[in-house]
Amino acid sequence: MLPNELEVLLNENKWEEAIEYISHLDTPLDDELLSQLAWCNSRAGRYDLAIELYDEMIQRQPQKAKWYYSTGYQFYMQKKWQDAAALFEKALNLFEGFFIVKYRLAYAYIQISGNRMQWSTDSFWKAIKQLEDCHKIFASYSEEEKRKEKSTYADICALHGKTIMASERYLDKSIGLLKQASGLKPDDNDIKYQLSKAYYAKKLYNEALESLPNVNKPYYIPELRAQILFDMGEYAKSNSILLDLVKFRKKDYIYRRIAENYIKLGFIDEAEKNSNRAIDLNHRNYKNYFTAGLICFEKEFYKSAVYYFEKSRTAKAQQYNIDCTEAVTYIDKVNTITNNNPVDPVVEFSRTSQYTGQVIKYNAERGFGFLKCSMLAENVFFHISNYPSQQPIIGSLVAFEIETTKKGIQAVNITSI
Repeated sequence: MLPNELEVLLNENKWEEAIEYISHLDTPLDDELLSQLAWCNSRAGRYDLAIELYDEMIQRQPQKAKWYYSTGYQFYMQKKWQDAAALFEKALNLFEGFFIVKYRLAYAYIQISGNRMQWSTDSFWKAIKQLEDCHKIFASYSEEEKRKEKSTYADICALHGKTIMASERYLDKSIGLLKQASGLKPDDNDIKYQLSKAYYAKKLYNEALESLPNVNKPYYIPELRAQILFDMGEYAKSNSILLDLVKFRKKDYIYRRIAENYIKLGFIDEAEKNSNRAIDLNHRNYKNYFTAGLICFEKEFYKSAVYYFEKSRTAKAQQYNIDCTEAVTYIDKVNTITNNNPVDPVVEFSRTSQYTGQVIKYNAERGFGFLKCSMLAENVFFHISNYPSQQPIIGSLVAFEIETTKKGIQAVNITSI
């Protein structure tokens, strides 16, 4: 039986005070006090100390599944999924129907399987097996047991539904599981968000909007709302949400999606500005280059369009080792329109427009070099006479204006950033 003073500290979640109290007891710790000390260290975030204490509990009571689970949970909280899974498996060997352990083990297996090629991994299907077992165990419970485990079972249904959502084959099952989870936890916005994603994947856009929580935080909720509205053709509403988001969340994909909305709305100049910003923020994302290509295509800058579509293909091949087929389709369209001779119209650049770029080449002996700018398809020539007093440094960032000469465009009024 625990001392009254300790009971009060535990009931008030005063973990540090409880640790101090137990640690200063004069008598050796019995099993109950040792397990409480381990628990308090766990709740206080002292996971390594908790592991040592739970290991001692395993030594004292090696046939009790609870201690293997508790030790594994400390690794789980530190995202050490392999260690956690190994201990959860030991707990299940001792108690096969350990409900919460099966759920935690499934989650750990999913993390082990990773994000890429997840469905081809053994750990992914081990996770599905544990989740299926959880449904069977819950179905066997009495009504009282189901009431006690309702919250955990909601999390199980949500995890199962989220995990299989990526497969069109299992999409209806995913929706069913997420609806069940939402019914068990009606105030859980994350479950509602996952259900909305499943409806969106099924192209049930009205149901997706109805399921989505009417809140603006966390950020991914309004992002999904904007994407649903885009696919419904509500481009102005979609953009209104994204323009609010980008004020505090300056991410390349948000700028890109704003550009995509502006393309649909016919505001090509605004689309171009936001597309360029997306590329500036992320040079590796193939979608950013593809959107830039679409903008050039709309403007009939066919040479620039092909340049960006090819950049999109290269970026996707580097990241995923596959071609960007949609870019290939547009390149074929350009070649058909231009009889395989894509060109850009001659444009007189305004000296009032300012660009940003990077010095990529400089010949000190001859006094000229080139700047790379994501807003322009070709590198821009500059002469030292238009550069600040210091010598150009490869890789330095600059702002500049452009003027058109007989030999093409060149940078003028260059300033260091």
